[in-house]
Amino acid sequence: MKTLAARFLSGSVLASALCMASLAQEGGTLPPPGPDDLAFSIENMDPGIDPAEDFYRYASGAWLERVERPERLAKYGIFDIMGERLKAQMKIAVATAGEKAASAPKGSPVQLVGDFYNAYMDTEGRDAAGIEPIRAELDRIAAISSLQDLTRVMGRMPRVNGPLLFAGFAPSPDLADSKRYAIYGIGSSFGLEAHHEDVFNDPPDSPRLRAYRTYLEDVLKVAGHDAADAARIAGITIAIETELHAAELTPVERTDPRNVYHPTDVADIQAQIPELDLAVYFDAIGYAIPDRIIQTEPRYLPVLSTMLRERPLQDLKDYAALRLILEFKDVLTTAFEEPKRALNEVLSGVGVLPPREERALALLSGKLGHPVSQVYVDHFFHEETRQTALDMIDRIQQVFLDRIPTRDWLSDETRAAALEKLEAFYYQVGYPEDWIDFSGVEIGADAAANLISLAAFQDTRLREKFGKPVVQDQFNDWATLPIVINAAYNPLINGFEVPAAMLQAGISGGDGCACLFLPARRDHRP
Repeated sequence: MKTLAARFLSGSVLASALCMASLAQEGGTLPPPGPDDLAFSIENMDPGIDPAEDFYRYASGAWLERVERPERLAKYGIFDIMGERLKAQMKIAVATAGEKAASAPKGSPVQLVGDFYNAYMDTEGRDAAGIEPIRAELDRIAAISSLQDLTRVMGRMPRVNGPLLFAGFAPSPDLADSKRYAIYGIGSSFGLEAHHEDVFNDPPDSPRLRAYRTYLEDVLKVAGHDAADAARIAGITIAIETELHAAELTPVERTDPRNVYHPTDVADIQAQIPELDLAVYFDAIGYAIPDRIIQTEPRYLPVLSTMLRERPLQDLKDYAALRLILEFKDVLTTAFEEPKRALNEVLSGVGVLPPREERALALLSGKLGHPVSQVYVDHFFHEETRQTALDMIDRIQQVFLDRIPTRDWLSDETRAAALEKLEAFYYQVGYPEDWIDFSGVEIGADAAANLISLAAFQDTRLREKFGKPVVQDQFNDWATLPIVINAAYNPLINGFEVPAAMLQAGISGGDGCACLFLPARRDHRP
């Protein structure tokens, strides 16, 4: 693996350097990008403008006069254009996989992606199945008769694509020593997406909380509950989530790493929450009880302890069942779509859901990141593009290696440290050297079963890693999958990854280099 002084490369320098490599050939039937789609083209310039007076209009004036901002977007720039092109590329790649899945080798990226996509797009089959694909897990929750039973169900959730229910304990690289794993204790997830959790700070009669309550009631009705039962469970849910959310750190508190890193003896953790038997929990998740657990929510467990002790068990069961339904609603009957659309309209102002194909792509990215990236790379990313980018970065690295020893303003000690740091950084471009092997995952015609299979696969992978030195999966973070338009520095791997989608042809043109360091193009009309 090569190294790079990526830390020394500003976003503008790296982007403008890589843009020269972004001449990836297009697959499928997409036309090549024209001047309207390029970050820089001579045709987009206005040479009548004095660049000393207004360089932005000099470089982009013709584009500003010619191109209309789509009304559905609040802003419009190169990353919006790239995003639209990427969606078009992905639709071609995934739809092609769907057509070829039946004849593709079992376990191949084409079979996995194609069958997953086909199962999601089979709305008639999903509607006919209703809630039944998760009936076994709902029955398991209904059979809970004690807090020990509840604890086992909590531990089961990661293996069946269930929610983070009430609290969780799981391995992750130790922030104090990223070469080894530690067991972390974390709070609950909620029925709302994380960026909307501030809703729980609203007054009880706020429009947003009312919309959330209505959403929960409507979801429960789709799942088969009558109106009275749906209202009861929705009220319990909001009460539970509001109480647990209040026990978590605030967003401001989380900005201080010291607030989310509290190594604690396991006996002390157990004392904070005697209602949750840690021996039962760790047996359920398949790990030995550790000597210590790193708490990320120092105020949380005592509040949860009181809740588990004082709330009727039936309330906890009803809440668990609803959370399971919410976790699977996107792959069950399409009757769940209207409640989601209505909630989105209140919380974000967007009254329509994305096209179904785009929702399928989002789900594929989150669940089959590497296989769908392989399909994309095979269609739209060529080795020549990758090698050109790697060569450019090599040469940039060499410049730093040549210059640092000659910088008189650096002390000998600082110069040596800078060179050491330069050699310690690594980079990857396009896609990983070794893809994660999903070939053993069973993906078929049942969209919900596919999610369960993938959850079990990921849970097994994590358990197999635990106890060994940490090895980071390349290009497997949400920010650096090969199908993401981004480039990111990861402190855990001490390096940069530049995904294939970032190097698509849309960020440069034949007339010159992409000026990614310029401001995004703005709509010039009021």
